[in-house]
Amino acid sequence: MERVNILIVDDDPDACKTLQMILEERGYTVSTAENGTRALEIVKEKKFDLAILDIKLPDISGTELLKKLKSTTPDIEIIITTGYATIQNAILALREGAFDYLTKPLDIEDLTISIERAIEKQKTETALRREKELNATIILNLPLFIVLLDENLDILLCNTSPCNPMINLSNALGKNISEIIPSECLKKTGLLEAIEKVTHEGIAVDLHRIECPLPSDKNRICDAHITLTGTGKEDILLIIRDVTEKVALETQLIRSEKLAALGQLVAGIAHEINNPLTAVLGFSQLLVTEPEVKGEIKEDLLRIKQEAERARKIVQGLLSFSRPNKPQKEPININELLEKILSMREYQLRVNNIEIIKNLDSNLPQVSIDPYQLEQVFLNIIVNAEQAILETNKKGKLLIGTKKENGYLKISFTDSGPGISKENLLKIFDPFFSTKDVGKGTGLGLSITYRIIEQHNGKIYALSEEGQGTTFVIELPL
Repeated sequence: MERVNILIVDDDPDACKTLQMILEERGYTVSTAENGTRALEIVKEKKFDLAILDIKLPDISGTELLKKLKSTTPDIEIIITTGYATIQNAILALREGAFDYLTKPLDIEDLTISIERAIEKQKTETALRREKELNATIILNLPLFIVLLDENLDILLCNTSPCNPMINLSNALGKNISEIIPSECLKKTGLLEAIEKVTHEGIAVDLHRIECPLPSDKNRICDAHITLTGTGKEDILLIIRDVTEKVALETQLIRSEKLAALGQLVAGIAHEINNPLTAVLGFSQLLVTEPEVKGEIKEDLLRIKQEAERARKIVQGLLSFSRPNKPQKEPININELLEKILSMREYQLRVNNIEIIKNLDSNLPQVSIDPYQLEQVFLNIIVNAEQAILETNKKGKLLIGTKKENGYLKISFTDSGPGISKENLLKIFDPFFSTKDVGKGTGLGLSITYRIIEQHNGKIYALSEEGQGTTFVIELPL
């Protein structure tokens, strides 16, 4: 156990020496000083837990020394001793922060009890301070928005967590919650109604999966807990947890499971369709070449052949979706791969009056991918962007960017098309989902794209608002 350091300050050397001997016999480490000036020098050199000061010193009074010691070492406990006790002096000493006030001649047992109580108080305060600091550190670093509100919804306390991705809480104290979270958002999410319910009924309220369009980051998905503090005041504790990434992972897991189950189903269907389809296509090709087949019959056979070929392409798409090939990975320069795809589409893009804007990071490392599968991915996204831009009947732009970010190679495609509705945005990677007219797409392109990126341990997602264009983002691990 660490020994307690005590400083005795008294201009009576005999009294100092006697008291030092007694306290050292009781296990304390003791230093002495004959005046206030020497005492202040000693405390600069060594940390003391407690000081015993004579109120009357040759250079400064014990009360003045008490104030100076408390200003330089706030944790030190101080016992004042005097041979000329007055109530006024005792009150003054205690007001300035003395732990106790004892009269001379000192009763050693009383002094020992006072020392023990002072040290116990010091230990308790230190433990409480450390606990408070620990709690503050924990709260500060929680990835939560934690705020204490008064009855007017003004902020009394809040965490300014650097882990908090949602809200900038710097300089938030004293502000109304509506200055941090816009009033419209408070109403739309039900937070304001929940706060009012907690205030009036005194019961806690939980809100799940609310969408918070916050100033620093649009459309975060959050859980919220609102309750009274239980301190006897009408203060409200509001805790918001950002679950955007959790929801995204859950959605991704559900989609992956759905795609896997659907893949097994369509594989069987495609196999069963393929056999009769081969016969239809083969016989239609033979019949159309017969010299006796003319006129409307020949036209009908050509239509059968044409539709059978279209059906075969659909079956091929089904098989690609249900049994994606295992990626044959090799180190690839992603910018060069993008340039290759763009050169393939250059003529079509120019004819459709679509400007390509490239923002490619020239210092990217190579990434291990299957180049043929990624060609298919990029081609799918670029063609979809072209078709979206054409819907606007205006000159369009397609911005393609690459960069390294958080251990991933990030590729983005942003078009100036009409955008995607919020409802459709949730379904764009679902098999057979398409907003195109019947016969103009199988609805498998983005599903296959999703499966390919998934097999590369990457991520793909879309950001869009109606009338604002669409951005597809691919993240590949480096």
